[in-house]
Amino acid sequence: DRIDAMKIDVEGAEDLALLPFMDNSPERLWPKLILVEHNDRYWKRNVIEELASRGYREIPGATNNIALVRE
Repeated sequence: DRIDAMKIDVEGAEDLALLPFMDNSPERLWPKLILVEHNDRYWKRNVIEELASRGYREIPGATNNIALVRE
Protein backbone atom coordinates (compact mmCIF):
# COMPACT_ATOMS: atom_id res chain seq x y z
CA ASP A 1 0.00 0.00 0.00
CA ARG A 2 3.04 2.29 -0.29
CA ILE A 3 6.35 2.60 -2.12
CA ASP A 4 9.30 3.96 -0.16
CA ALA A 5 11.87 4.13 -2.96
CA MET A 6 11.99 3.49 -6.69
CA LYS A 7 14.88 3.30 -9.14
CA ILE A 8 13.98 3.64 -12.78
CA ASP A 9 16.43 2.99 -15.60
CA VAL A 10 14.71 2.03 -18.83
CA GLU A 11 17.20 3.36 -21.36
CA GLY A 12 15.57 6.67 -22.23
CA ALA A 13 11.94 5.67 -21.75
CA GLU A 14 11.70 6.92 -18.16
CA ASP A 15 9.05 9.43 -19.19
CA LEU A 16 6.98 6.68 -20.80
CA ALA A 17 7.16 4.39 -17.76
CA LEU A 18 7.22 6.67 -14.72
CA LEU A 19 4.97 9.58 -15.64
CA PRO A 20 1.92 7.51 -16.61
CA PHE A 21 2.29 5.73 -13.25
CA MET A 22 2.35 9.10 -11.49
CA ASP A 23 -0.57 10.39 -13.59
CA ASN A 24 -2.77 7.40 -12.77
CA SER A 25 -1.81 6.42 -9.21
CA PRO A 26 -3.04 7.89 -5.95
CA GLU A 27 -0.51 10.10 -4.17
CA ARG A 28 -0.22 7.58 -1.34
CA LEU A 29 1.58 5.29 -3.83
CA TRP A 30 4.05 7.93 -4.99
CA PRO A 31 7.51 6.95 -3.74
CA LYS A 32 9.22 9.14 -1.17
CA LEU A 33 12.54 8.69 -3.02
CA ILE A 34 13.02 8.24 -6.77
CA LEU A 35 16.30 7.53 -8.54
CA VAL A 36 16.11 8.30 -12.25
CA GLU A 37 18.77 7.77 -14.87
CA HIS A 38 19.29 11.12 -16.57
CA ASN A 39 18.27 10.51 -20.19
CA ASP A 40 16.54 13.80 -20.95
CA ARG A 41 17.73 13.81 -24.56
CA TYR A 42 15.23 10.98 -25.21
CA TRP A 43 12.30 12.22 -23.14
CA LYS A 44 9.22 13.77 -24.72
CA ARG A 45 8.09 14.90 -21.25
CA ASN A 46 10.71 16.29 -18.86
CA VAL A 47 10.67 13.83 -15.97
CA ILE A 48 12.57 16.10 -13.58
CA GLU A 49 10.30 19.11 -14.15
CA GLU A 50 7.16 16.98 -13.86
CA LEU A 51 8.36 15.44 -10.60
CA ALA A 52 9.23 18.90 -9.26
CA SER A 53 5.68 20.02 -10.03
CA ARG A 54 4.48 17.10 -7.87
CA GLY A 55 6.55 18.22 -4.89
CA TYR A 56 9.82 16.37 -5.46
CA ARG A 57 13.16 18.10 -5.01
CA GLU A 58 16.52 17.02 -6.32
CA ILE A 59 19.13 15.79 -3.86
CA PRO A 60 22.51 17.09 -5.08
CA GLY A 61 25.53 14.85 -5.51
CA ALA A 62 24.36 12.03 -7.75
CA THR A 63 26.39 11.38 -10.90
CA ASN A 64 24.66 9.05 -13.38
CA ASN A 65 21.32 9.16 -11.64
CA ILE A 66 19.18 11.96 -10.29
CA ALA A 67 17.83 11.45 -6.78
CA LEU A 68 14.56 13.18 -5.95
CA VAL A 69 12.76 13.18 -2.61
CA ARG A 70 9.23 14.13 -1.66
CA GLU A 71 8.64 15.05 1.96
